[in-house]
Amino acid sequence: MCLDIKQSLFSRRSFLKTGTSSLAYLAGTCGLTAYGQTMTPMAKRAPTAAERQTVHDLHANGAKVLFQDDFRSQTAFEKNWTIFTDDRPDLKACRTAKSLSITSEGLAIDTVKADHCIAKWSTGEIISKQAFQYGLYEAYLNIAHGAGVDNAFWLTSQGDLKDGSGDSFEIDIAEVYYPALVRSTLHRHNLHGGGDRYETGYNDQTKGTLAAGFHDYGVLWTPTTLVFCLDGVAFQTIETKGTINVPANLRLSMALGPFGGKPPDNPTGLNMRVQHVRVIGL
Repeated sequence: MCLDIKQSLFSRRSFLKTGTSSLAYLAGTCGLTAYGQTMTPMAKRAPTAAERQTVHDLHANGAKVLFQDDFRSQTAFEKNWTIFTDDRPDLKACRTAKSLSITSEGLAIDTVKADHCIAKWSTGEIISKQAFQYGLYEAYLNIAHGAGVDNAFWLTSQGDLKDGSGDSFEIDIAEVYYPALVRSTLHRHNLHGGGDRYETGYNDQTKGTLAAGFHDYGVLWTPTTLVFCLDGVAFQTIETKGTINVPANLRLSMALGPFGGKPPDNPTGLNMRVQHVRVIGL
């Protein structure tokens, strides 16, 4: 079952206004109809053997690390990341620095009480100060153990695409929903028109409970493709046809809302951990 296009546009417009992730929950795998489309639609397919091998080789053959943070240093954290804050009435928590800390397990994004926020709870979000382009992006994280949480690792473009359209893009590497759903999506936004040009992606329903431990969520971004990976194994590909062609910033976030099931009245204990994140050059 595909997401209703009106719901999709509402969530994407929320992103354009606030910088936050898409909060729509897809019940099945689908590519959405183009809106105000000015580009060739992306093609979705299974990864080729060559793409799977490239992902394997980038891990095995001495990675050319362009960026890495294992979240062990507060000084490095402040150097590498900007803290994003908001307080939206459509969410069940604001996002503040109060929810972010460096711990023995890496970056902690905790749900904590926040009396100054609309919903009286806070979660967190960070954005990398550096932007990168083609490469393998990975985050090793443990999602919150409960419903109603969008655990997200994603990219947003820095500046407009090179085709003169004024468009930008978002790559949702993984929006993870308890217990075992991984949503990976490419969005092309038009800031001037106020909506999505195009949106397509996948829902990958895995076995077990992803919250039971850490997992590696990633994407191989090349000039022509996005190859999405879970625990180092490619599972889906989007052909970008050369249109996603400017650098992007990394984002890690946790949001509470009805997109992944109803959040509990007391969401204490719904926490996300990020052990490390890195970008490997091609």
